[in-house]
Amino acid sequence: LHLSIRRQRQMCIRDRNSSNDIQPTNGLWYNPRRSGNGNDMHFTEDGLVYIQYTALADRSPIWYITEDGVMQNNQVENTILKVSYNGPFLTSTGSIESVGSSTTTLIDANNAIQTRTINGEFSADLINSFIFSNDSTPQQRTGLWYNAGQSGWGQTIGTQGDVEVIVNYLYDNAGQPYWILGVGANSAVNDIEMQYSDTFCPHCPVVPIKTNPSPVGSVRISYDGSNQSGAIEEMHINVGNSKHESQWDRTNLPLTLLTTPVE
Repeated sequence: LHLSIRRQRQMCIRDRNSSNDIQPTNGLWYNPRRSGNGNDMHFTEDGLVYIQYTALADRSPIWYITEDGVMQNNQVENTILKVSYNGPFLTSTGSIESVGSSTTTLIDANNAIQTRTINGEFSADLINSFIFSNDSTPQQRTGLWYNAGQSGWGQTIGTQGDVEVIVNYLYDNAGQPYWILGVGANSAVNDIEMQYSDTFCPHCPVVPIKTNPSPVGSVRISYDGSNQSGAIEEMHINVGNSKHESQWDRTNLPLTLLTTPVE
């Protein structure tokens, strides 16, 4: 799952492809008119890997990840993958299925057009980098974070100003992918309550997001001074509904920044 992202990070040492003259912003991107769907996009000198946070037609949250795509003339095509397991994550066998593809065309550093086909359904969005704070960011931790010993799940972390956004991409007890989101303070030790949301699929009409009235758990993360490693001190997630049943508990689990550090 995370091999292509590691390759993308290594590719950053190469010279920029002369046909690409836009240096896009790494991190969360979305269509403001379709809030409830979004991508965690990480560009290298001549490529792109991203995780798409969206939903199925029944509004249950699902995430997809892409293979690394090569960018030419500020445009990149990616294969979209669904990762799942045949049971609980730690004790089951995983599988990776190609479910579609996307084309991302950069307009400038913070705006792009993305078209995609997922499971035979076409969709398109005008997307832009998600700005949730205009303040300076003294501690920058934006990127994909994971534990190398449990590759297959992880966290999108976005930091701007004194705000930190976390999206956990996880699996339910049946091995199906889902995601949860939380917002907290950008600090060295952070306790964040996580929320499970019913949203809408990429080709579906926009509908109001339904969020459970109470959190589904919390995550406590600490970071070291490098802002490239840290640990999940406590993570306790309990989701129980007709779409996902999931108990996800982790303690003292080291974390590493998988993507290229954002300046």
